[in-house]
Amino acid sequence: MLRQDVDSHSDQQWTDPLTESCGARNTRRDVHGDTLYRVKHNQIVSQLVLGTAQFSDGYGITNERGRLSDTEVAGILDLALESGVTHIDTAAVYGDALERLRPWSSAFTFTGKIVGTDSVDPVQQVSSSLSVLGCEKFEACLVREWDQLDETQRDDVVDRMIHAQQVGLVDRIGVAAYTREDVRTFREHLHRADHEVGALQVPSNPIDRRFDDDDDVQVLAKCGADLAVRSVFLQGLLLQEDQRVFASHPDLRKYWAQVSERRPRSAISVCLGHVKALEWATQVVVGVSSLTEWREILSCWSKVTPDLLPESVASDDQELLDPRRWNG
Repeated sequence: MLRQDVDSHSDQQWTDPLTESCGARNTRRDVHGDTLYRVKHNQIVSQLVLGTAQFSDGYGITNERGRLSDTEVAGILDLALESGVTHIDTAAVYGDALERLRPWSSAFTFTGKIVGTDSVDPVQQVSSSLSVLGCEKFEACLVREWDQLDETQRDDVVDRMIHAQQVGLVDRIGVAAYTREDVRTFREHLHRADHEVGALQVPSNPIDRRFDDDDDVQVLAKCGADLAVRSVFLQGLLLQEDQRVFASHPDLRKYWAQVSERRPRSAISVCLGHVKALEWATQVVVGVSSLTEWREILSCWSKVTPDLLPESVASDDQELLDPRRWNG
């Protein structure tokens, strides 16, 4: 059944995130029971979000199935709604993902992305994505490739993103970060314009612990920002022990030893339990390569208890942790 009230927030008056109460997150309510949320310290956190990079052309280093069929995409989206997953992470750079999502645009809310290095104006990027998607606004919009911009370009992108927010195209603005430096510098540029980050997306999984104790992340958590974690399965590397990529990496061997200790729990369950234990995370973005995999993730998420793996599993090898380096 499609939700009819997902766009009701569009009538709310925009408020500068910098002046919002640090208790803003406490106003969120779970309208689907406790399956997809975890309540802690009066805060509703860890909302499961469907990522759509796989809706394009076989995203993921371990993806051997290739492009999802239209039938499978429809099944994944229908199952999401049946299971109470009503928020989607997407972007124009995900091939034709926006077009494939359009028939369901009234049933979901969305996080979108713009490419900071693109020659097209950020406001136009947002407007174009919304037009293709058939949606009036993004709940959050994140800047990609922030690390590739110089200071002047960063000021320009921030200025245009603030404008997109002020004219009602986005509720929250933020950055899709890879490093702590990305978060720190993005905050600095927003502060110059008397704004604060309203949304943040960072990688996090049992072997990638770079943001676990990050000061900026902790401050944003207290101020009610939407804090999403991605790369929960590291493009499938943390799900397939017999995969050929990085198979002999010592840090992966340490991780699989921890998974073995937790059997009969699956690797999916171990990864989801780990990110569910992150007290600062409000969203967990997961992409799927099949309807069967999506069913397993939803089942695991509803049952798994928070279980943070030990720090000894953490890796500091950027060649392993950063997928941008895998092909080059």
